[in-house]
Amino acid sequence: MEPREFRLMYAVEKDHWWFVGKRLAAAALLEGVEPIQGLRLDLGAGTGALLQEHLRRGPALGLENDPLALALAHKRVGPRLARGLSHALPFRDNCAGLVTMMDLLYHQGVDVAATLAECHRVLRPGGFLLVFDSAYQGLMGPHDRAMHGARRFTRPGLSLRLERAGFTVVRATYRNSLLAPGVIARRLAARWRERLRGPGAEAPASDVARPPEMLNRLLLGVMRAEARWLRRHDLVLGTSVCVLGRKD
Repeated sequence: MEPREFRLMYAVEKDHWWFVGKRLAAAALLEGVEPIQGLRLDLGAGTGALLQEHLRRGPALGLENDPLALALAHKRVGPRLARGLSHALPFRDNCAGLVTMMDLLYHQGVDVAATLAECHRVLRPGGFLLVFDSAYQGLMGPHDRAMHGARRFTRPGLSLRLERAGFTVVRATYRNSLLAPGVIARRLAARWRERLRGPGAEAPASDVARPPEMLNRLLLGVMRAEARWLRRHDLVLGTSVCVLGRKD
Protein backbone atom coordinates (compact mmCIF):
# COMPACT_ATOMS: atom_id res chain seq x y z
CA MET A 1 0.00 0.00 0.00
CA GLU A 2 1.03 3.59 -0.53
CA PRO A 3 2.23 5.26 2.71
CA ARG A 4 -0.66 7.76 2.59
CA GLU A 5 -3.11 4.83 2.63
CA PHE A 6 -1.62 3.43 5.84
CA ARG A 7 -1.80 6.85 7.48
CA LEU A 8 -5.40 7.28 6.38
CA MET A 9 -6.29 3.80 7.61
CA TYR A 10 -4.79 4.51 11.01
CA ALA A 11 -6.75 7.76 11.25
CA VAL A 12 -10.18 6.35 10.36
CA GLU A 13 -10.35 2.59 10.92
CA LYS A 14 -11.64 2.71 14.49
CA ASP A 15 -14.97 4.28 13.47
CA HIS A 16 -15.16 4.24 9.65
CA TRP A 17 -18.13 2.15 8.48
CA TRP A 18 -16.04 0.01 6.11
CA PHE A 19 -13.43 -1.04 8.67
CA VAL A 20 -15.90 -1.44 11.53
CA GLY A 21 -18.14 -3.47 9.23
CA LYS A 22 -15.27 -5.80 8.38
CA ARG A 23 -14.58 -6.46 12.07
CA LEU A 24 -18.30 -7.01 12.77
CA ALA A 25 -18.49 -9.54 9.93
CA ALA A 26 -15.41 -11.34 11.23
CA ALA A 27 -16.94 -11.60 14.70
CA ALA A 28 -20.19 -12.92 13.18
CA LEU A 29 -18.42 -15.68 11.25
CA LEU A 30 -16.33 -16.66 14.26
CA GLU A 31 -19.31 -16.71 16.62
CA GLY A 32 -19.99 -20.37 15.92
CA VAL A 33 -16.42 -21.47 16.71
CA GLU A 34 -15.72 -19.37 19.80
CA PRO A 35 -14.10 -19.71 22.26
CA ILE A 36 -10.87 -20.13 20.34
CA GLN A 37 -8.38 -22.43 22.00
CA GLY A 38 -4.86 -21.04 21.82
CA LEU A 39 -3.08 -18.09 20.31
CA ARG A 40 -4.73 -15.79 17.77
CA LEU A 41 -2.53 -14.62 14.89
CA ASP A 42 -3.45 -11.69 12.64
CA LEU A 43 -1.37 -11.76 9.45
CA GLY A 44 -1.01 -8.52 7.55
CA ALA A 45 -2.09 -6.70 10.69
CA GLY A 46 -1.95 -3.28 9.03
CA THR A 47 -2.36 -0.56 11.62
CA GLY A 48 -3.66 -2.93 14.28
CA ALA A 49 -7.42 -2.48 14.75
CA LEU A 50 -8.34 -6.17 14.33
CA LEU A 51 -5.39 -7.26 16.43
CA GLN A 52 -6.69 -4.98 19.16
CA GLU A 53 -10.01 -6.86 19.01
CA HIS A 54 -8.19 -10.20 19.24
CA LEU A 55 -6.28 -9.05 22.31
CA ARG A 56 -9.55 -8.38 24.11
CA ARG A 57 -10.44 -12.06 23.74
CA GLY A 58 -7.15 -13.74 24.59
CA PRO A 59 -3.46 -14.02 23.72
CA ALA A 60 -2.74 -12.66 20.25
CA LEU A 61 0.09 -11.59 17.97
CA GLY A 62 0.17 -9.64 14.73
CA LEU A 63 2.46 -9.95 11.72
CA GLU A 64 3.21 -7.00 9.42
CA ASN A 65 6.05 -6.41 7.01
CA ASP A 66 5.61 -2.73 6.13
CA PRO A 67 7.68 -0.60 8.55
CA LEU A 68 5.22 2.34 8.54
CA ALA A 69 2.22 0.11 9.24
CA LEU A 70 4.21 -1.68 11.93
CA ALA A 71 5.05 1.62 13.63
CA LEU A 72 1.42 2.77 13.53
CA ALA A 73 0.15 -0.58 14.84
CA HIS A 74 2.69 -0.44 17.66
CA LYS A 75 1.11 2.82 18.79
CA ARG A 76 -2.25 1.08 18.99
CA VAL A 77 -1.43 -2.31 20.51
CA GLY A 78 2.09 -2.09 21.88
CA PRO A 79 4.69 -4.83 21.40
CA ARG A 80 2.35 -7.66 20.34
CA LEU A 81 3.72 -7.54 16.79
CA ALA A 82 6.37 -9.19 14.67
CA ARG A 83 7.81 -8.15 11.33
CA GLY A 84 7.87 -10.79 8.65
CA LEU A 85 6.42 -12.27 5.47
CA SER A 86 3.30 -14.38 5.26
CA HIS A 87 4.98 -17.11 3.21
CA ALA A 88 7.72 -17.60 5.86
CA LEU A 89 6.01 -17.12 9.21
CA PRO A 90 8.30 -16.67 12.23
CA PHE A 91 6.09 -18.92 14.38
CA ARG A 92 6.45 -22.55 15.40
CA ASP A 93 4.29 -25.41 14.17
CA ASN A 94 0.84 -25.94 15.74
CA CYS A 95 1.07 -22.81 17.88
CA ALA A 96 -2.21 -21.03 17.01
CA GLY A 97 -5.90 -21.66 17.43
CA LEU A 98 -6.92 -18.97 14.95
CA VAL A 99 -5.26 -17.19 12.02
CA THR A 100 -6.95 -14.18 10.40
CA MET A 101 -6.00 -12.53 7.12
CA MET A 102 -7.90 -9.40 6.09
CA ASP A 103 -7.20 -8.40 2.47
CA LEU A 104 -3.68 -9.84 2.56
CA LEU A 105 -3.74 -12.40 -0.26
CA TYR A 106 -4.89 -9.61 -2.57
CA HIS A 107 -1.58 -7.76 -2.44
CA GLN A 108 1.41 -7.72 -4.75
CA GLY A 109 4.33 -9.78 -3.55
CA VAL A 110 2.15 -12.27 -1.65
CA ASP A 111 2.54 -15.92 -2.63
CA VAL A 112 -1.00 -17.21 -2.07
CA ALA A 113 -0.24 -20.95 -2.04
CA ALA A 114 2.82 -20.60 0.20
CA THR A 115 0.97 -18.29 2.60
CA LEU A 116 -1.93 -20.73 2.98
CA ALA A 117 0.54 -23.58 3.52
CA GLU A 118 2.22 -21.58 6.29
CA CYS A 119 -1.16 -20.90 7.91
CA HIS A 120 -1.85 -24.63 7.90
CA ARG A 121 1.56 -25.29 9.47
CA VAL A 122 1.19 -22.88 12.39
CA LEU A 123 -2.39 -23.82 13.24
CA ARG A 124 -2.98 -26.58 15.74
CA PRO A 125 -5.27 -29.45 14.67
CA GLY A 126 -8.82 -28.16 14.98
CA GLY A 127 -7.69 -24.55 14.57
CA PHE A 128 -9.35 -22.08 12.23
CA LEU A 129 -8.28 -19.81 9.39
CA LEU A 130 -10.48 -16.80 8.53
CA VAL A 131 -9.74 -15.08 5.21
CA PHE A 132 -11.40 -11.89 3.97
CA ASP A 133 -10.41 -10.55 0.58
CA SER A 134 -11.54 -8.45 -2.37
CA ALA A 135 -14.04 -9.93 -4.80
CA TYR A 136 -14.27 -10.03 -8.60
CA GLN A 137 -11.25 -9.56 -10.81
CA GLY A 138 -13.29 -7.33 -13.12
CA LEU A 139 -13.34 -4.59 -10.47
CA MET A 140 -9.57 -4.02 -10.60
CA GLY A 141 -8.83 -0.32 -11.11
CA PRO A 142 -7.21 2.82 -9.60
CA HIS A 143 -8.22 1.84 -6.06
CA ASP A 144 -6.34 -1.45 -6.40
CA ARG A 145 -3.19 0.19 -7.71
CA ALA A 146 -3.17 2.59 -4.76
CA MET A 147 -3.51 -0.42 -2.45
CA HIS A 148 -0.90 -2.41 -4.42
CA GLY A 149 -3.51 -5.03 -5.24
CA ALA A 150 -2.63 -7.85 -7.61
CA ARG A 151 -5.68 -10.13 -7.66
CA ARG A 152 -9.29 -10.45 -6.60
CA PHE A 153 -11.22 -13.61 -5.73
CA THR A 154 -14.55 -15.37 -6.02
CA ARG A 155 -16.15 -17.44 -3.30
CA PRO A 156 -15.60 -20.76 -5.14
CA GLY A 157 -12.05 -19.80 -6.14
CA LEU A 158 -10.93 -18.80 -2.65
CA SER A 159 -12.61 -21.85 -1.12
CA LEU A 160 -10.74 -24.09 -3.54
CA ARG A 161 -7.42 -22.49 -2.61
CA LEU A 162 -8.04 -23.27 1.07
CA GLU A 163 -9.04 -26.83 0.29
CA ARG A 164 -5.86 -27.35 -1.74
CA ALA A 165 -3.87 -26.15 1.28
CA GLY A 166 -5.48 -28.86 3.42
CA PHE A 167 -8.35 -26.95 5.05
CA THR A 168 -11.97 -27.99 5.38
CA VAL A 169 -14.21 -25.07 4.42
CA VAL A 170 -16.69 -24.35 7.22
CA ARG A 171 -18.23 -21.13 5.85
CA ALA A 172 -17.88 -19.33 2.53
CA THR A 173 -19.79 -16.14 1.84
CA TYR A 174 -19.65 -12.67 0.38
CA ARG A 175 -20.11 -9.48 2.38
CA ASN A 176 -20.99 -5.85 1.70
CA SER A 177 -23.93 -7.09 -0.35
CA LEU A 178 -26.46 -4.29 0.12
CA LEU A 179 -23.95 -1.66 -0.89
CA ALA A 180 -22.35 -3.73 -3.66
CA PRO A 181 -24.24 -2.12 -6.59
CA GLY A 182 -23.05 1.35 -5.58
CA VAL A 183 -19.47 0.22 -5.00
CA ILE A 184 -19.36 -1.65 -8.30
CA ALA A 185 -20.74 1.37 -10.17
CA ARG A 186 -18.13 3.61 -8.54
CA ARG A 187 -15.27 1.28 -9.45
CA LEU A 188 -16.40 0.95 -13.05
CA ALA A 189 -16.83 4.72 -13.33
CA ALA A 190 -13.29 5.23 -12.00
CA ARG A 191 -11.97 2.90 -14.68
CA TRP A 192 -13.80 4.78 -17.43
CA ARG A 193 -12.51 8.14 -16.15
CA GLU A 194 -8.99 6.78 -16.18
CA ARG A 195 -9.36 5.56 -19.75
CA LEU A 196 -10.62 8.98 -20.86
CA ARG A 197 -7.79 10.84 -19.13
CA GLY A 198 -5.13 8.40 -20.21
CA PRO A 199 -2.71 6.31 -18.10
CA GLY A 200 -0.54 8.24 -15.67
CA ALA A 201 -2.73 11.36 -15.76
CA GLU A 202 -2.93 11.33 -11.97
CA ALA A 203 -1.66 9.23 -9.10
CA PRO A 204 -4.08 6.40 -8.19
CA ALA A 205 -5.95 6.83 -4.92
CA SER A 206 -8.09 4.44 -2.91
CA ASP A 207 -11.80 4.82 -2.24
CA VAL A 208 -11.13 5.29 1.47
CA ALA A 209 -12.25 8.67 2.79
CA ARG A 210 -13.89 9.91 5.97
CA PRO A 211 -17.61 10.37 5.17
CA PRO A 212 -19.91 12.90 6.87
CA GLU A 213 -20.91 11.72 10.34
CA MET A 214 -24.58 11.09 9.50
CA LEU A 215 -23.69 9.11 6.38
CA ASN A 216 -21.12 7.09 8.31
CA ARG A 217 -23.77 6.19 10.91
CA LEU A 218 -26.21 5.17 8.20
CA LEU A 219 -23.68 2.94 6.45
CA LEU A 220 -22.56 1.47 9.76
CA GLY A 221 -26.19 0.54 10.43
CA VAL A 222 -26.19 -1.40 7.15
CA MET A 223 -22.99 -3.18 8.21
CA ARG A 224 -24.50 -4.11 11.58
CA ALA A 225 -27.59 -5.55 9.90
CA GLU A 226 -25.46 -7.56 7.51
CA ALA A 227 -23.32 -8.91 10.36
CA ARG A 228 -26.47 -10.13 12.13
CA TRP A 229 -27.45 -11.99 8.96
CA LEU A 230 -23.98 -13.52 8.62
CA ARG A 231 -24.24 -15.17 12.01
CA ARG A 232 -26.51 -17.81 10.47
CA HIS A 233 -26.66 -17.26 6.71
CA ASP A 234 -24.34 -16.77 3.73
CA LEU A 235 -24.59 -14.09 1.04
CA VAL A 236 -24.32 -14.81 -2.69
CA LEU A 237 -23.12 -11.36 -3.80
CA GLY A 238 -20.79 -8.71 -2.39
CA THR A 239 -17.59 -6.81 -2.90
CA SER A 240 -15.65 -8.95 -0.41
CA VAL A 241 -15.37 -12.72 -0.13
CA CYS A 242 -14.97 -14.44 3.25
CA VAL A 243 -13.94 -18.05 3.88
CA LEU A 244 -13.60 -19.81 7.24
CA GLY A 245 -11.52 -22.99 7.12
CA ARG A 246 -10.58 -25.59 9.72
CA LYS A 247 -7.39 -27.63 10.01
CA ASP A 248 -8.57 -31.19 10.71
